[in-house]
Amino acid sequence: MKDLEKVAGEDFFRIHRAYLINLRFVRSYEKEAVQLLNKELPIARANYQGFVKAFMRYQEKG
Repeated sequence: MKDLEKVAGEDFFRIHRAYLINLRFVRSYEKEAVQLLNKELPIARANYQGFVKAFMRYQEKG
């Protein structure tokens, strides 16, 4: 998964050890989960702060 993370680029973020998501498809998020289109995935507690920062950067790029 780490190799995939490196190749995927900055539009992707690893929210959990099992999930690497494309920030383009995030519809909403809470402290414990991310809503992607019609699926909800858990966010690891340790990754929440990093996710929020990455998502904000992604949105600023527009």
